[in-house]
Amino acid sequence: MLRTRILLAGLTLALPAAAPALAQPAGPVPRHATPAEDAAFTAWVAANATPISAPGPTEADLAPIVAGLAGASIVGIGEATHGTHEDQAFKAELIKALVRTGQVRLLLMESNLAPNARLDDYVRAGIGDPADALRDLSQFRNVKGDELR
Repeated sequence: MLRTRILLAGLTLALPAAAPALAQPAGPVPRHATPAEDAAFTAWVAANATPISAPGPTEADLAPIVAGLAGASIVGIGEATHGTHEDQAFKAELIKALVRTGQVRLLLMESNLAPNARLDDYVRAGIGDPADALRDLSQFRNVKGDELR
């Protein structure tokens, strides 16, 4: 009971002191783009966007992307979705193209530590089957698909 009273007294004293800070906005309110900024952005996208064939990218589709990544020390490949075929097909073909052109020496992918042990055994010592090891990464459907095998 005494602890509760002390805590309430502390909060009662601290709250008025903290109130001005709590009343401040989190940061500047973002402004909307001007028509000129919208036009400049649209022009930049039209000049720089790379169309990708459906259902998966061709080598010709990827050529400008691979060229744009030339010399990069680190390339981060995120994912718009977790496990859709189109996303995985694009990433798989991009990784293959980067490997073919000699631009990739190391590939890191998101996964859990425990299921990674079999894959680590294969990479380090050639022990086991890489396809079985990839199937063990069960939490991440994106690495289980045929596209990334």
